[in-house]
Amino acid sequence: APAVVLLHRAGGSGLDWTAVCQRLASHEIPLRTVAIDLPGHGRSPESAAPLASLADRAVLVREVLDALGIENAIVAGHSMGGGIALELARVEPRRVRSLVLVACALDLRISRAIRALLHDRFALAARTIARASVSPRSAAAAALDSLAASFWHASPAIVRQDFDACDAFDFTNHAHALRGPAFIVAGADDALIPTERCRRLAGAIPGGELDIVADAGHLV
Repeated sequence: APAVVLLHRAGGSGLDWTAVCQRLASHEIPLRTVAIDLPGHGRSPESAAPLASLADRAVLVREVLDALGIENAIVAGHSMGGGIALELARVEPRRVRSLVLVACALDLRISRAIRALLHDRFALAARTIARASVSPRSAAAAALDSLAASFWHASPAIVRQDFDACDAFDFTNHAHALRGPAFIVAGADDALIPTERCRRLAGAIPGGELDIVADAGHLV
C-alpha cells in the first residue's frame, strides 16, 4: 500500500493528525499511514543529541523510513513539519512521491514578540499562539482556553528548540530544484504564516499548487 508520512508542527505530536488518519483509514485505496512523534514530542523520548535544525530532523525522519522499510512516500507536514518535509525532499528526492505542505512557507519565522514570550512567559505564549492559530470565525475560537491548555505536546525546552530551528530555516534557494507534485494548503485567516507567504512557496516550487481554506487559521 502507498505510504503517507505525517510530520507535526512545532511543539505538536502525531496526535495532531488524528482526524486525518481517521479519514485516510476509510480511503478507497488502502494507505499505510505513519504519524511520527519527533524526539521529545508526544510519546517519543528526547534525543540524546539536540536536533539543531530542520535538516537534522529530516535525517531522523529518513532513519524512521529506513526502519519501517518505506522506500517512497507521500510526505505531509504542518508548519515546522512542512519545513522538515521540504528538507527531506531536497536530500532524498526519490523517497518523496509528493509533498503536502500545510501552513508552510519558504521560511518559518514568527514575530519577535511571540518568540520573546516563548522564553519569558511560556503560558502566555501558548495562549497567544493558540489565538493566532484559529480563525476568529471558527468554532475553535470560542474554546480558546481549552485549546491553549492542550496546545503543547512537548516540554518548554523542546518547544523553544523547535521555534529556534524554524527561525533558522530558509528554503528560498532550494525550492526551484524540487521535483514532483507539491500541494500547499493555507488557512485564509492564518496569523502565524499568512496566506501570502504560502503563495510564495507555491510559486517557488515547480508545479506547486495552492489551496486556501476559508475560515481557517494556522491549524487548518
